[in-house]
Amino acid sequence: MTHVASLTLVIALGGFSPVGVGEQPNACPVTIPNRTMPPTRVMDNFMAGFKGTPPPGFFDTLHGNGMLWTWIHGFWNPETAMVHIPANMDSDGSLRIKYLWLAAADGQITIEGRKLDHGSSRVRVELFRGASNAGLMPSGLVFPAVGCWEVTAKTGGSTLTFTTSVVAPRF
Repeated sequence: MTHVASLTLVIALGGFSPVGVGEQPNACPVTIPNRTMPPTRVMDNFMAGFKGTPPPGFFDTLHGNGMLWTWIHGFWNPETAMVHIPANMDSDGSLRIKYLWLAAADGQITIEGRKLDHGSSRVRVELFRGASNAGLMPSGLVFPAVGCWEVTAKTGGSTLTFTTSVVAPRF
């Protein structure tokens, strides 16, 4: 059984300390989106598959390194330091979130994620190959538990890493 929910990713500055039951997970050293835009040819390829005009703030959570980009999810609100995104909760309690990756170079993408607090869980990755234009790579990341997560993607000799705090959805 899958439940649709609003998952909250908490974005905050500060040091890292393990999160206990009932504590707020804002001690996670989350990555603040750098809003680095891909080159024109990559953006043109992305926009070719986009219907209409992106809403205001659409690129505010874009994060990249000059060769690889993704959205650190949803719409960033600097006043509340929170991002609300749609997610699916699986019957086992894991949280499934879609990520779109943009790459300046063609090639296979590998994605991995690891939990930074309370255990050594790994993110399950679903790659949707053949479902996009060259340089666009949709994926689904399945977080088996709430907590502080580091996600790393690699393609074309480039590596992009971000840290996020996954919080239980409210129904």
